[in-house]
Amino acid sequence: MKIGAIILAAGGSTRFHAKQHKLLVKIDGKSVIRTTVEKTLQSDFQPVIVVVGAKGETITAEIHDLPIIIVQNTDWLQGQSTSLKCGLRAIPPAVESVCILLADQPLISQDTLHCLSLYQERFPDEIIAPLYHGKRGNPVFFPRKFFPDLFDRISGDSGGREIIREKGAHFVDVMDSFVLRDIDTIEDYQNFLTAENNE
Repeated sequence: MKIGAIILAAGGSTRFHAKQHKLLVKIDGKSVIRTTVEKTLQSDFQPVIVVVGAKGETITAEIHDLPIIIVQNTDWLQGQSTSLKCGLRAIPPAVESVCILLADQPLISQDTLHCLSLYQERFPDEIIAPLYHGKRGNPVFFPRKFFPDLFDRISGDSGGREIIREKGAHFVDVMDSFVLRDIDTIEDYQNFLTAENNE
């Protein structure tokens, strides 16, 4: 099964009160965005599409040398759904499913991504999403048959949540708390640094 990936990296980082955009701060010597993109590439998704918006040129400079497709979302202020749609427009026809990742979740394990990919191959007509201790996390896999719903029925910051609520999903229990954790604030970032140092 050919699975592509869309990394949503267009947000304005408004809650991260620092001089740098949150995707540009370092974890283990690499920027958050580069860490997320490299991990996604290692998971054999083809293609890997990164949707940028706020600080687009600076974020692009961090990852331009990697084998990815970079898409600029000029409507990023209208919410995450606009980035998802930008990414979907760049997905080639041969791709049967897409993995939607958040750029500010750099520590999701390779094992988790591999596990979710295997479940998508096993259940090719179902949305696949991780659960950690009963809570739904990211990334989420959407087979192509759901692309029209994602284009036509989501808006603002809803992402694919409404589609999951209506259509249902195959939820996979994972032992990876990072499917629930992203970097929104300085405190989140400090917690990520602590977690990285403890690995």
